[in-house]
Amino acid sequence: MLRLLWLAAALTLALASMRSFADVTGIWPLRSATNLSIIAEAAQVELKNKPLNAPSFFALGVAAQESGEPARARAMMVRSLALDPRLRAPRLWLLSDAVRTRRVKDAARHARILAELSPDVVPAVSTILVDLMQDQLARKQLGEHLKNQPLVLAAAAQAAKAGLSGEDILELLAPSDLARLPNGIATAQSLVAKSFVRAEQFVQARRAWYLLGGQSPTRAVFDGDFQGLAGAPPFGWTFRNDANVESTLQKGDSGLGALKVTSFGSLPVVAAEQTLVLSPGNHVLTFEASAHGEGKRADVFAWRITCSSGQLLIELPAKGTGSAWAVAQSSFAVPSSSCDTQVLRLMKLRTPNDQERSLMVKRIEVSP
Repeated sequence: MLRLLWLAAALTLALASMRSFADVTGIWPLRSATNLSIIAEAAQVELKNKPLNAPSFFALGVAAQESGEPARARAMMVRSLALDPRLRAPRLWLLSDAVRTRRVKDAARHARILAELSPDVVPAVSTILVDLMQDQLARKQLGEHLKNQPLVLAAAAQAAKAGLSGEDILELLAPSDLARLPNGIATAQSLVAKSFVRAEQFVQARRAWYLLGGQSPTRAVFDGDFQGLAGAPPFGWTFRNDANVESTLQKGDSGLGALKVTSFGSLPVVAAEQTLVLSPGNHVLTFEASAHGEGKRADVFAWRITCSSGQLLIELPAKGTGSAWAVAQSSFAVPSSSCDTQVLRLMKLRTPNDQERSLMVKRIEVSP
């Protein structure tokens, strides 16, 4: 009797979609049928011998959607998942439906299950969730329902691509303890900073970056004494390691941190860099370093600051010819226009030969 009730429902849907009904019953010749009585006769025989399974209910749901009956479509999708909870297609449909109707809790539940069952669908799931994140209340609710889930980072990444502001992404991530997520802090720092930078809100970008890292932006250079603090680009260090240069953090005198850079060629190369946000006006660059390796000449290395556009502000070579620590210091000026952000780089300058050369740096700072 139940099968016949579903048959009646299917026949009703067939008025709107012959092809969907043929897909449900598996009676492929009916794809081109136009006489409803022929469909009914063939379908009754088919359904008596083959009960509807999970994919069949999904197809019925699609047919209901095509006929403009969202409530019935939703019921068919729910019935499909009741028979096979691991089926992705009906759950994706229900996720989209929950987003469309602003049922945030249901959307988050389906999204979490899909992410757990099939990690490969996370990008698609995150893209669907972006529509919810356009609304402040829905965004806050979604952040609560997805807190401490890796999916929240994927959703934030899609939101950033869609143009959501840095404030919006911070709001989405606020309920989560990012330290509990794999690479959570670094991922969030990068996403939020890029969103603010895209909006040319550079000071806010740096402030939010530090906030997510649990630190205060009290100094112009992040981890300028090389303690190995975690921080993603653009405001954290990027160290280069390849065939031409090796950059490593080590313990210097009295257990303090230090950066050791070793170069293996004659060509100039960037060993380390980070982005700064300096105010217009005069500043002082100071660092302390010592030379190692053949020749023990420190002046083949230099710290360079440029505007992000490429304009050179200062290039200050290291001092000394031995392994003793030496301080180098010089002033420079940041122009009032076209230099909202700057790039600090440790360079190995061009040399006449391929001697291996090393430099240890135990502190670098930029002060007003």
